[in-house]
Amino acid sequence: MADEREIEERLAWVEASVRRIAGSVSPPVTLPPHPYADTAELSDAVKQLISAGQTIQAIQVHRQETGAGLAEAKSAIESFSG
Repeated sequence: MADEREIEERLAWVEASVRRIAGSVSPPVTLPPHPYADTAELSDAVKQLISAGQTIQAIQVHRQETGAGLAEAKSAIESFSG
């Protein structure tokens, strides 16, 4: 049986997939923002990973926490660290 973290990771993956698909159809479908998190706001855990030079892990955690897509999460991390 899947633990809570695995379920959250799977859900974040599904949400990111839906956003990718919605953006790839013609005409693109605009989805509302993720209802539970501000994808521009970085948690303390993500900030610590960035400070430790663990950018990829920071992106992964940010996506899990917010449901952000890969490009959106990468942009948020880069804007904080850059």
